[in-house]
Amino acid sequence: MSLKRLDDLIATARHAVNGEFDMKTVYLWKKESFDFLTEHLGQDHFYTQYFKTFMDELEQQNLLTGSGILTAAKEEMRQKTESF
Repeated sequence: MSLKRLDDLIATARHAVNGEFDMKTVYLWKKESFDFLTEHLGQDHFYTQYFKTFMDELEQQNLLTGSGILTAAKEEMRQKTESF
């Protein structure tokens, strides 16, 4: 699992929330984030489904929610990694 990639996705969302709201970048971020969650947590995982629900509409406040979901997923993945 690439926690570095997840950190990059979280940082991209935070930059967009802070005023660098470029629709092309946001659409790419949304796709990459959803693909990452699906690959590493599964399509039916709570975070994957929650992310999909909140990201149906691309608004700046939803980017903050999406970033929070990615942060929560990161912590879950970190805990799984540390338990091995």
